[in-house]
Amino acid sequence: MSQTKLSMAYKYQDNTIIKLPYSDFNERTSKEFRFKIKDLIANYDHFTIIVDFSKINFIDDSGLAAIVYAWHKCSNNNIQFMVCNLNEISTLLLLRKGLDKILQISFNLKEAINIGNQYIQRKNRFDAEKRNIKKVFGDFDQDIKSKVA
Repeated sequence: MSQTKLSMAYKYQDNTIIKLPYSDFNERTSKEFRFKIKDLIANYDHFTIIVDFSKINFIDDSGLAAIVYAWHKCSNNNIQFMVCNLNEISTLLLLRKGLDKILQISFNLKEAINIGNQYIQRKNRFDAEKRNIKKVFGDFDQDIKSKVA
């Protein structure tokens, strides 16, 4: 595991894991979390970001908004976003708000890492197939643009 410059984020295999160090995910702590997500996406290469909620006892509305913000930022940057180790109350809150429809929720970190690794393998296969298609057929988009111009 190699540490990044962020104290609560580290790389494991090709997954970036954020271990939330506080007990409450509220307005104060969610602001720090948003900053960390923004910084991670802007300054590092990621395939998956996993947020470990094992120390979180309470999530308020600003914490929920920060989770949705992180999911949205990751989705816009083709990064798989997952949460894990939610306590029962936090899990029920996410389910009640319907966030299970957009979020990948895992029971524990090991499961989240396995899912992240599967996502990375699929992404790598897709990228390899895409490169092979370009080798065989050339850059189709570029050909069309040159013919239209």
